[in-house]
Amino acid sequence: MKTRSKIHVLIGRWPTYMLMRGFELTIEEVRSLRALHRNCSNKRLADRIKAVVLLGSGWTVADTAEALLLDEDTVRGYVQLYRQGQCEALLTMHYQGSSPKLSPEQIEQLDQHLMEHTYLRVQDIVAYVQNKFDVTYTVQGMTDLLKRLNYVYKKPKVLPGKHQDVATQLEFIESYEKLKQGKGKDDPIYFMDGVHPQHNPVAALFS
Repeated sequence: MKTRSKIHVLIGRWPTYMLMRGFELTIEEVRSLRALHRNCSNKRLADRIKAVVLLGSGWTVADTAEALLLDEDTVRGYVQLYRQGQCEALLTMHYQGSSPKLSPEQIEQLDQHLMEHTYLRVQDIVAYVQNKFDVTYTVQGMTDLLKRLNYVYKKPKVLPGKHQDVATQLEFIESYEKLKQGKGKDDPIYFMDGVHPQHNPVAALFS
């Protein structure tokens, strides 16, 4: 019969002492899970292991979810997996890709639209799809769809401003001096920037 011992696992702060009801790991189980975590290269599976260790060592569901940037139902689900089949169940991925929200015909229409129009933000594409097809996407979901359609996010390179050649600059200085000499004493001289006031504005787009 195993002896249950409460293990406090520290990740940058003191743990709370409210255990997940009915779930507590032994020292041996924590050691085994830690060893499993060291050899795990899959981030999602590693998060499962960490969630189980934390919840079985004194952390609340809320604190565990916050530390791992997961939602509370997800970390509860990891404990349920562990209870059902220990480490083997915890490391089994049962992922099934979700059905696309847009039909093949709608995706083709979207692709054609994107080839004809430039968007600076994914949010604007999400809004277009919502208005056009009455289908709601998250920003991340739309980003994933754009990647599958081979669209990439591009930022133009920032280049230093180009100066006029020396002869042109000297010509301007000469004409400016003539202007100053020929104007009235109280006549002002105004300078106007003929370009955008922001230097090196940076845009980004999907193309």
